[in-house]
Amino acid sequence: MGPNGTGKSSVTHAICLACGGDPKTVGRSGDLKQFVKRGKEGMEAFCEVDIFRGNNVVTVRRIINSEKKSSKWTIDGR
Repeated sequence: MGPNGTGKSSVTHAICLACGGDPKTVGRSGDLKQFVKRGKEGMEAFCEVDIFRGNNVVTVRRIINSEKKSSKWTIDGR
């Protein structure tokens, strides 16, 4: 909870995208390249989530390639 423009939606969108959610699910563009910062087209962006499972932490990362309009995931760097 907080004032407008403080990043609340950005956090929930990143969690959704990192966990395999469809870009349309977050209510913005269905085009992955729209999630790469303007001026950085052709570069990769990523969102990352740490999931706590008991005493272990699992890191899920989704790497978005705006040029290829594709993405790939890694779990704990693999």
